[in-house]
Amino acid sequence: MNEDGYTLVEMLAAISILSMLVGGLGECMHLFGRFQSDALSFTNNANEQAKAQRYLDESFEGEGPFWSLSPRTLAGRPDKISYDCGRAAQCVITIDRGEASTLLERDSDPTASVRLRSTDVHFLYFSEGREFANWPARTLANIRLTAISILDGREAPLATVRLRTTEHTGCVFDIVALSCKEGS
Repeated sequence: MNEDGYTLVEMLAAISILSMLVGGLGECMHLFGRFQSDALSFTNNANEQAKAQRYLDESFEGEGPFWSLSPRTLAGRPDKISYDCGRAAQCVITIDRGEASTLLERDSDPTASVRLRSTDVHFLYFSEGREFANWPARTLANIRLTAISILDGREAPLATVRLRTTEHTGCVFDIVALSCKEGS
């Protein structure tokens, strides 16, 4: 610097340092925005999984066991489950895929439904360590359904419900009907 002010070189050096600082600050803000977006996405996914889990738990609370060859059974496809829930009509859970979300609905009751952001979800059925796209499984043996999962489009589980595998204490098993009769 001289008495007349800053030289051109000093001014260009100062401008380049300031521009590097502004560029670094902009990059930091971009990185912070990405972290915030990832955190929000993680939170939304966790909330969606919790909603789906709560829905399955409530739907199958106290239900089962479900055997592949039993008349008191569960019929399941990738987009629909119907099962004997002790009422006059069977309980039905359907997957209604929309453009931006999926609706899980129980018995066509809007109050018994949950909306998921995932659009490509389906049910998967588990028995004795094997997976089935449909239930009852096409097997000759009478196998027990042990769990049902809701999977997203990447085949990642959103929720899994473990089903009761033993009869309740008031059960007297009828070997002919292959079902539980209330004890007398």
